Amino acid sequence: MANSKMLTILLYDIENDTAQLFKALATINNQVGLRLEEEVQVILLSNQMTASYDDLESYFPNLKLMFEYHDGWSLAKLLNLGLTNIVTPWMTILDSRDLLFADGALLDFFKLIWNPETKADVIVFKYVYPEFDKQHRVTSFGRADFLNMPFGKYWKRDFLAEQQLGFNEKLDQYVLTDFTSRAMEICPKPLWVDLNNYYLAPRPKIKQNVTEFITYRIDFLNFISHHQVTDEIYLRDLVWSIVYAWSLLVDLGYTNDSHKMGIFSQLLILIRSFGNYKAILNEECRQQGIVFEIPYDQLKKGW
Repeated sequence: MANSKMLTILLYDIENDTAQLFKALATINNQVGLRLEEEVQVILLSNQMTASYDDLESYFPNLKLMFEYHDGWSLAKLLNLGLTNIVTPWMTILDSRDLLFADGALLDFFKLIWNPETKADVIVFKYVYPEFDKQHRVTSFGRADFLNMPFGKYWKRDFLAEQQLGFNEKLDQYVLTDFTSRAMEICPKPLWVDLNNYYLAPRPKIKQNVTEFITYRIDFLNFISHHQVTDEIYLRDLVWSIVYAWSLLVDLGYTNDSHKMGIFSQLLILIRSFGNYKAILNEECRQQGIVFEIPYDQLKKGW
């Protein structure tokens, strides 16, 4: 029998939190207006062999679940495996800590793809997140659809396959950011929808890995250059990459770390062909409130 499903949800569980996973699955199971078992495939990805998924399907009768457990695998490797298992025209990503925003979130997506006039390679909804005061109390909720965040985005499988888009297995912190940034930068037909679709739960603060960030941005810049984006777009992304990396080096106290500054110079070297690069970078630093000037002359020695 031919597959009739239209959407695959890659649900990754790397927290090993059964209670939170149940909430995420419940928000899928409780979607209205759809024959979920016929139209949606859920692939549960986990790198925790100790996690207990016994009898999950009995709690969620509306879902067709596929399980992939691989102890110790990175998130990127798990998600790449998930991509190879997709047979539906569309896919989206759900973190087990998060939720679909409301019981009509998937119906909002399906209404668009049921419409023959919808022409898109990615459909971008809003995601909602809590905002906190200094006492860590929720004071309000924000909403966003940032280009580098995968949440609330639905991807056409053929687009990902044609562009050979996958998850960079060299990365850890920036896996999702890298994938989303690449896909959005070269997507010819995105559709932006001003509806809330995804709830992004609070995350613990982690120390940013500046070395990995620079690796991610160099690979990203090489990728978009290969895909022949305009010089204007390339320079915009390059300037942002350099200035953000410099802000991390300043904030984390690494400006005297020769190893990390050497890695930073590998990013800075990419802007040499733009004659007025110092003025461009200094102005961007000024706008971002960064008072420490990039030591160009010192870094040039590594070029």
